[in-house]
Amino acid sequence: MSNEKKRLQGEIFQQKSKNIRGIERLSNQIDGQNQELYKAYRDTTSRIQLKKPEFSPDIRFWDIINKRHTSRTFSIKPMSEMDLSMLLFGMSGLTRKFPNFAFRTVPSAGAKFPIEIYSVINNVSEIEKGIYHYNIQNHELELLKSGDFGKTFSNACYGQKMVTKSAVILVLTAMIDRTRINYGERSYRYIYLDGGHVGQNLYLTAEALGLNACVIGRYYDEEINELLDLDENKEFTIYMGVVGKRR
Repeated sequence: MSNEKKRLQGEIFQQKSKNIRGIERLSNQIDGQNQELYKAYRDTTSRIQLKKPEFSPDIRFWDIINKRHTSRTFSIKPMSEMDLSMLLFGMSGLTRKFPNFAFRTVPSAGAKFPIEIYSVINNVSEIEKGIYHYNIQNHELELLKSGDFGKTFSNACYGQKMVTKSAVILVLTAMIDRTRINYGERSYRYIYLDGGHVGQNLYLTAEALGLNACVIGRYYDEEINELLDLDENKEFTIYMGVVGKRR
């Protein structure tokens, strides 16, 4: 595909997803009131209840903002389970809970929360290597596949070495129908905004924990989706990141 055609497709998406006064975007016309906002795997081989996050009173918000940075280098020391628990909670954990709804650490268009998080464990103490889904509602990890997948994910990210050297690879996916029910074609803009909120919290939480982090946008979509066994018509990867101990 030529660069001209790629550019044209991007422009078509931008134009077709515009909000225009007097023209209403069509939704899927489905009642979204009882829509499930949490993904859970019933047939997982193992579940790990993550430790309750313990926040240090010494962490200062403006210091974190000032120091936040991208780093692609990691120590060979394992990341702790508590650090992983706090990292995942910071990215999209439940905060204020009510009987039929819970606020999270990130905003979301229409409070649809389409973003799911998968953790590929490379080097975390007390947690075996493998691919896990983060069950947000229960703050637990659901084991999907056991084994060392660092090199496989690195290959799917254009061979970026930091992927194999990180303690954990974080994959953000979008369950598009959660947002599309209300926003139709505009939903494709919103899921990337939602992913950006989670990605920024990844950076800020990592900085607060003294960890290095780098987000990734360069990967082969179909390969990552296949590794996670996703149905691309319903859920697909939109963002990735790696985190590890500092040298």
